[in-house]
Amino acid sequence: MKQDNGTDEKGARKYEQPELNRLIETLMKNNGNITDSAKALKCDRNTIYKMIESNPALKQIINRAREVIIDEAEKYLLDNIKEGNVTSIIFVLKTLGRSRGYVLNGYKPNEVASKINHTVLKKLTDEQLNELETIFRKKKDIKSFLAEIGLDASSD
Repeated sequence: MKQDNGTDEKGARKYEQPELNRLIETLMKNNGNITDSAKALKCDRNTIYKMIESNPALKQIINRAREVIIDEAEKYLLDNIKEGNVTSIIFVLKTLGRSRGYVLNGYKPNEVASKINHTVLKKLTDEQLNELETIFRKKKDIKSFLAEIGLDASSD
């Protein structure tokens, strides 16, 4: 609810529609970049953040602008893959390809994690984690290994 002094009941400034429209136009022109938009509007970045806080529709506009940037990046990533860029290929396989079994260290991270409570993994030393990885690769009994070193695989 707007008070007579141009603020809401919490004391936050209410922005007029022309101000908001100008900010929306500037954010879209600058792909949601707050710093560039602040420079274009000759205001402080904090002013824009306050405007965003008072108007959730602005946050949606920024998110949409950033989605466009991600779409562009994906387009170039695909172009790099088509050109045989090894770094781009590895990146995609490590991220999008995980569901097909492309992972680091020869195993899917969730395979080990699904068999052992995460709090148990945190208790292991680096040496024990390496041994656990070796055991997992050899398909030995992980629970027996944890029992040998004094840990219960299902404990918190």
